[in-house]
Amino acid sequence: MSIDFFEGFETVGTELGLVNQATTRPRIALRWDETSAGGIPSSDSFFLIDDFVSEGYAIQMGSNNFSSGNKLGMNIPAAKHEAPGASARTWILGARVHIPITSVSNWNIFLVQGLFGGSSITSVIGLQAQNGTDLVCLRADPGAFTIATAASVLTPGAWHYVEFKFKIAESADGGFVQVYLDGSEVIANTAADTNNALTTAFSEWQMENVGNPTTASGNYVGYDDIYLVDTSVSPHTDFLTPVRVRSLPPNSDVLNAWDSSPSGGTNYERVDENGADASDLVETDVDGVRDRYGITNLADSETALAVKMEAEVINQTGGSPSIHLEIRSGTSTDTSEHVITSTTAYEVITLYADNDPAGGAWTNTAVDAVQAGYLFKNNVV
Repeated sequence: MSIDFFEGFETVGTELGLVNQATTRPRIALRWDETSAGGIPSSDSFFLIDDFVSEGYAIQMGSNNFSSGNKLGMNIPAAKHEAPGASARTWILGARVHIPITSVSNWNIFLVQGLFGGSSITSVIGLQAQNGTDLVCLRADPGAFTIATAASVLTPGAWHYVEFKFKIAESADGGFVQVYLDGSEVIANTAADTNNALTTAFSEWQMENVGNPTTASGNYVGYDDIYLVDTSVSPHTDFLTPVRVRSLPPNSDVLNAWDSSPSGGTNYERVDENGADASDLVETDVDGVRDRYGITNLADSETALAVKMEAEVINQTGGSPSIHLEIRSGTSTDTSEHVITSTTAYEVITLYADNDPAGGAWTNTAVDAVQAGYLFKNNVV
């Protein structure tokens, strides 16, 4: 899989603003490994806003002067942990970013971190916004230094699409950084020592915030349309250029063996809301039971680079049952198994498909014909 992650905040609800952060913040936190919020959450949290063209949603990271502790962080799958060096993978992080009108300090749009000595986390390289106008790539301590700068390329108060390509290695082993802004190169493929004493693996990345002295309109850090690409895996081996993340909710039943009686109605209507409603659901404890749904069509003017299925689930049966997520195209199915252990808290599980399961790149016709669903296995020995 080359697109290891993408998120556009399109399925965390429709409730906008800080006044609704108690509703949307937990849903956002379910989709990230780390979302620390400094200060007082009720006055300093991250929350949902309209996106840059007011046709979807984005995240506002908090705009009080003590909000710099807010961040989004994701872990790299353990199977892709590897030592830095000549054979290390090349990665690309992309996101739509809102630049504050004023900033009291510099902040990392992307911060790449890794395992040092097998267990401790250390910062490796970061792509910073500085002075509200400059993009600066830095190697972290020890021996911190500026790798490259793109001066006067950012516009305060505006949205930009930022893509950061990097390889963690000594310069002699091919370490480099490259940055695209709004689809154009602003930092060329720059050979550099990007290793920073990392000994074990690139293991996580973060998107950060900056404290601002005023909550004036437009004075905030915002993120949307985020992706992570592992370029060593086909089909996506280079910059995706500015992308959009869309939500295509279920709109019909194909198979409806799960029980919708807790809330009534057809099965797809129990799971099509935005965000998820724990009183409006389907459930089962029957081994081998499957639900499958048709999904909303993609706009004719757009082409999908990847498809993600997600579900919010909880274990109400006890034991260690599993949910097998399924993306079906024609007679071919991509699937992933998720063992569900928590009986007290919902979790979000996902399945990514870079290519059409039936073969080749996604087309509008293939996306429109997708059936998405899940199989329950009780895993009783």
